[in-house]
Amino acid sequence: MRAIIESFRFLEKVGARVRAVMIPYLEGRSIQEIAESLGLKTKTVHGRLRLARERLKALSLA
Repeated sequence: MRAIIESFRFLEKVGARVRAVMIPYLEGRSIQEIAESLGLKTKTVHGRLRLARERLKALSLA
């Protein structure tokens, strides 16, 4: 249960733009599907997911 709560807290901290690509990615959608549904380039989706991973790593080290 604690992991779920921490996951929600993390999603709140990353911001709306990152959250918009991260949630569908975690649901199993492809980068291409996410990009098309949000009207973004695939490179933008990759970048936002990279940012999410970097922030998650920083939180886990803190």
